[in-house]
Amino acid sequence: MKYKQLASKEIYAVAFVDDESKEKFEAQFLKKDRASISIEVEVKDSDEVVTMVGEFTWFVQKLYLSQ
Repeated sequence: MKYKQLASKEIYAVAFVDDESKEKFEAQFLKKDRASISIEVEVKDSDEVVTMVGEFTWFVQKLYLSQ
């Protein structure tokens, strides 16, 4: 993460994933029932000032429930 500005108003986050990463994630998940993907996130205030940027790697695994 990298902090850009001090937030002094309400904040919200916006996440971005490029199409190539999304396609790679979907193919890997369908093949192995698990995959990871990098997500870019920006936190902005109500004036659209970017206060933080970061990249997060999410790991997803299919959950098997016994019946």
